[in-house]
Amino acid sequence: MIKKRAFFLSVLFVFFVSFFAAADNTEVSEQSRDEFFYVPDMQEMSFFIESRYFLQKAEKGEKSLSDIEFKNMYSKRIGQNFFSSMLYENFFRTTENEAVKKQLKTYLEKEKIETDYAKTLLKKLDSEKKVYEQNGKKRVRYSYKNEEFDENINLFDFAEVHPFKDEFGMLLFKNDWDILTYNPGGGKEKENKKDVFLIYGGGTNSISIQIKEHENIVTEDDLQKVFMNNLYEKKYPDTWYFTELDKTGVLETCGVDRYFVGWGRGPDIIPEIDCGTFNAFLYSKTTQKVFSVSFFMNFSQINMNYDIRDRLFDYVRFFTLFCFCD
Repeated sequence: MIKKRAFFLSVLFVFFVSFFAAADNTEVSEQSRDEFFYVPDMQEMSFFIESRYFLQKAEKGEKSLSDIEFKNMYSKRIGQNFFSSMLYENFFRTTENEAVKKQLKTYLEKEKIETDYAKTLLKKLDSEKKVYEQNGKKRVRYSYKNEEFDENINLFDFAEVHPFKDEFGMLLFKNDWDILTYNPGGGKEKENKKDVFLIYGGGTNSISIQIKEHENIVTEDDLQKVFMNNLYEKKYPDTWYFTELDKTGVLETCGVDRYFVGWGRGPDIIPEIDCGTFNAFLYSKTTQKVFSVSFFMNFSQINMNYDIRDRLFDYVRFFTLFCFCD
């Protein structure tokens, strides 16, 4: 029997056509977008993967665009009401390719685009790149007039990973994560608990991801304990939302019986910092397991992405959908 594969692999070679044919012709289904969140269909996911492939080649200098092509791409893809649009937005936020940066700055200034996103890009393009050390690793921070900062969190590129080397997999943003794992008793006890905590960023913007396996989940009460909705309802009293999703679109191949998501937004412990939590829960009746993924992200007011934080929160929330068991 052929083993079920993750949706990421199943769509990678689907609709593998030239970039501009896809850019001109790809349409995605119109549907309700509650707080700009919906389950993408396989067509949009295929376009998303194609676009990532093209933008990776542009970053490496293997693809280039004429000014007309560049204008066409920016005007068609930036700020649109599709999750795939945000891939392009995050590419331009994080590109290190000097030719792309020069073309981007020339375009924004020539067209006199004054959206919050365009203003953020121009700040980043005019920022000073600084290298520092954190936890024994070299980190990069961008400083704009020594007043606003970018902590170099990459939300553009990602990889398919199996953090526990078992059936659970997910799409994970590519950053040089600090990794903390559950290690009871200083390693003196045998423990099969799977619990990984990833963190990246700096003082003005950080992202963390907690990934856990929960065993012996049999009843609805067991599920509710895993969800911890009471905790999040207290943390986000006005915004916490939780639901079970239908297994349609990209979730058709998620490999579990039930799929839940929850999210909330609000001030962090320090009121000047805005934060969001975005959770996914995958439940298998056969194995009586739940795999949970919790994204947490925050922005301070001196982070140069603060004015576009809603869009970045939206993008991270979509990644709660890209988990699976194969």
